[in-house]
Amino acid sequence: MKKSAIIVAGLFVALQTAFAGDVITHDAKQLPQAARNFISLHFADRQLSYIKIDSEITGKKYEVTFTDRTEIEFDSKGGWTQVDCERSSVPEVLVPAFIREYVDANYAGALIEKIELERHGATEIELNNGLSLKFDRKGRLTEIDD
Repeated sequence: MKKSAIIVAGLFVALQTAFAGDVITHDAKQLPQAARNFISLHFADRQLSYIKIDSEITGKKYEVTFTDRTEIEFDSKGGWTQVDCERSSVPEVLVPAFIREYVDANYAGALIEKIELERHGATEIELNNGLSLKFDRKGRLTEIDD
């Protein structure tokens, strides 16, 4: 039983490696329509540097980098999964109200520089003061990391 689990895991890693491949492009038309719409709505004022397309067994993932070092990650359908604005604030509309209220009440003046949507519905943010806060899907703070 243990041997077959190791063999299956090894085959999965081999297949992942065989199908994995990165493509670097400057052509925004390579992105799914939803990703293009998201960028034009929230980041139209930024200049595109490059797009990295990562092909995996589970589908493609897209990482868009702008010249100001802002990075956005999208899933295969073009839904955003992470926005990292480096030294500026994530667009307010992307941050759930309960997170904005928590940050305003407990870290007045702090900027949310990064937001990541996790698979199980959790949301993680990073503040410009170095703190990382994680909230569950019900809006409860579950983790603070500095």
